[in-house]
Amino acid sequence: MFARTWQLGIDIQPRTFCAVAVSYQRKGWQLRRWWQFSSHINVVESGRLCQSEWLNNRLSDLRRQLPGKTSVRIGLSPEIIMQQSISTPEMNLPVNLQRNILDLAAERSLMLPRSEFVCDYTRLPSQPKAWLMTAVRQQDMRDWQTPLIAAGLTPSVADITPCALRRAAALSGQSPTALLLHVGEHVLTWAAPFSQPLAFGFIARQNHESMPELIERAVSNAALQGIGGAETLTCAADNASGWSPFRALTYLQPPLPSQPELFALAVGLALCEERTSWSR
Repeated sequence: MFARTWQLGIDIQPRTFCAVAVSYQRKGWQLRRWWQFSSHINVVESGRLCQSEWLNNRLSDLRRQLPGKTSVRIGLSPEIIMQQSISTPEMNLPVNLQRNILDLAAERSLMLPRSEFVCDYTRLPSQPKAWLMTAVRQQDMRDWQTPLIAAGLTPSVADITPCALRRAAALSGQSPTALLLHVGEHVLTWAAPFSQPLAFGFIARQNHESMPELIERAVSNAALQGIGGAETLTCAADNASGWSPFRALTYLQPPLPSQPELFALAVGLALCEERTSWSR
């Protein structure tokens, strides 16, 4: 009997670290294990992973608890994501040539050589000649990958956290019209309802700001980009929403976390396809 590959979603925030392992069974996804760690120092600064002995030790501990066949997925913060629309001539071209034209347009748009960023392209349905480009600097990607590779957790997928949030909401049966909010220690990330084209943004948290005030600012920030929702769905340590992303899984293994919404990104990452788009 063959061993099923585990898919591990790793969500690292400045002072918290959540991970979820799942595997696919005949009738759906099975929760294998979940982990949650807290740090007394920031291990993420401005969306960039920092080197720390604490993180290295946690990653090594995690690796020892996983089977050899584990596919690792990480989430990149909107703070390091560059997203722009680019235009190209409307031509039917071979895929490789089309990619070269897009890469040249991306270089001009970002004012960076192609060797310094990784990116993903998708067509904008409303504009036949336009593409949505989502990019991350190579150095930022390496900073995220290095400690995981050292711990034997080489990422097979690097997704962006707004996509993971939308995936978790969609697969767990949440409202398709809800504006999605993920409240981190320093930054709130919002993502458009999963029934709409991908759009996202973030705002920094302010001292002495209440949760209702923070949510109101996030809704206003999204509205400035023309994004709204009939309601909001919030993931926050100090604002229990009752949303459990674990509803996306068919087979659960208790005990489950007392605050399941804090695992939304980890679940969304664990359920990411091997070949994913940063644009949906």
